[in-house]
Amino acid sequence: MSAGLTRAALAFALAGLPLAFSARQAAVYALPKLLVLAAAAALAWAGLALARRGPRRTPMDLPLAALALWTAVATALSLDPWMSLLGHYRAYFYGDLSFLLYAALFYAAASADEGDSPQTLLSVGAGAAALCGAYAVLQTFGIELAVGIRELEPGKRAFSTLGSPVYLGSYLQLFVPVALALALDGKGAARPLGGFCLLGLAAGLFLSISRGAWLSAVAGAAAYLLWTRRLPAPRTKKAWAVLGLSCLLAAGGAAALASRLRPTGVSDSARLQLWADAARIAAAHPWAGSGPDTFEAALRRYRSLGMLRALGQQRGQADAHNDLLQAAATLGWPGLAAYLGVLWGLWLAVRRAAPGAGRPWAAAAASALVGLFVQAKLNPTPLAVLGAAAVLAGLLCSMGDGQKAPARAPASAAAAALICVLLLAGAFRLVRADYRQKRAFAMAWAGRWDEAAADFKRAQALNPFCLHYRFAYARQLLSESSREADPARRASLLDEAVSAGREALRRHPNQFDARQMLGAALLASGLSGQTEALTEAEAALASAQELDPFFLPLLENRLAAARARKDAEALRELEARRAWVRQNSGG
Repeated sequence: MSAGLTRAALAFALAGLPLAFSARQAAVYALPKLLVLAAAAALAWAGLALARRGPRRTPMDLPLAALALWTAVATALSLDPWMSLLGHYRAYFYGDLSFLLYAALFYAAASADEGDSPQTLLSVGAGAAALCGAYAVLQTFGIELAVGIRELEPGKRAFSTLGSPVYLGSYLQLFVPVALALALDGKGAARPLGGFCLLGLAAGLFLSISRGAWLSAVAGAAAYLLWTRRLPAPRTKKAWAVLGLSCLLAAGGAAALASRLRPTGVSDSARLQLWADAARIAAAHPWAGSGPDTFEAALRRYRSLGMLRALGQQRGQADAHNDLLQAAATLGWPGLAAYLGVLWGLWLAVRRAAPGAGRPWAAAAASALVGLFVQAKLNPTPLAVLGAAAVLAGLLCSMGDGQKAPARAPASAAAAALICVLLLAGAFRLVRADYRQKRAFAMAWAGRWDEAAADFKRAQALNPFCLHYRFAYARQLLSESSREADPARRASLLDEAVSAGREALRRHPNQFDARQMLGAALLASGLSGQTEALTEAEAALASAQELDPFFLPLLENRLAAARARKDAEALRELEARRAWVRQNSGG
């Protein structure tokens, strides 16, 4: 019973992470997946506690402990500790909460003794990924199964249940080696299932038009075929050179095909510049970085003129599109060293599992992680991918020789289960807050402001640390005040917007949006007659510009404040600045 609970929890993670999404959330795709991650970890450890089975030792123990320790240090010193703790809104990839859940799921999979017969779990994972690919096909033909989800616009790339074509490709590539293992080495019904999975994965990968995903899928498949000796391994330097040249030609062909299938996006032309700016962030914060999951906030301050020209002044990036640079920028150089230690520990786990012709499941799990290693150098690694990779890495560790989990130390499993339950409660609270936020928007669009305001406040009460919620509420207050004819009612709305801005700045003093929000609210109050607010508005807006010198709407607000204060010198300076930003950003 207890072993079955852990197995079911791991299967739930592999099926639920890619497939979970909900139109009842403002963050349609991320928060349901976070909830699945937390529920799976809690259930898995509950099963292990009932089985009185302690956590297994793995080659990743010390590296993960070092990374966890330094992540805690980086969070304490973060530009925004609350964002580092919970994760970037609508993403939740790299926050402390997600990191703990990845680790919990990894150790649950490593301790579950599923390594001897992982075919069922791997089948569940590959099947769920294939369903994501099939969903992408339906979207491409104009069929959207879910009510309340945006339909795919003509000419746009499919996003399936992941919410982004890049995230879709990132997830599908992870299970290409697993589907290959099922098709080539599976038992019974696993072989036709593997064939179906390969079709679904191939279709979804093609429709994602993600060159990074294509390349990493090929890398993972090649690793599996090499490990299982279906492809001859190069034995000479000349053979390796031929293989390398072939890979380069294949990558060039894939890039050319993708360029014909879609127009070159801004992220393509800006990728090298983004990497250079990530290195600038790391150089500016060498010890603890900007803080976990604060890359976008740091990039606002450190982005270069080249980045401005490539992306425009209103376009942000929450990820460095390279895991090593992401670690260096947000965790500092010690954090990067700890992350490299985790990769080394993972390689030791691969070697211990000894993937080969006689161990196809070890080869499949190891090859999936090879594909992810390539993928992470080119694109973001979303929550669903990291959660599934944690399960695969744990299964790989359970396949290592002489690494059976001890039957003692049940207290540690019970403690882990309790921690995961607390994390699950936290994730559920985030989901409840986001439901209220979505309802608030619906009420506001329907013209039912009193109900909308109540829901906005309820969302902030459930999750008082989310800057996005306060920013959205303040914007809605300003919008309502602009339509309000009653002067007293308008003044009340503006006062509430200023209060929301002050609270946001108190909790997030180093965030551009918090300073800009307060400045905009004070400016609106000043323009409506409270002239004493104009000086404070200008100070808040000027401090926001220090965090993002290129944001055009901010410059427009500063120009409005300068006109209201009749400051001719500031007006000339700001008009020249606005012209320069427009010239260099296409704005």
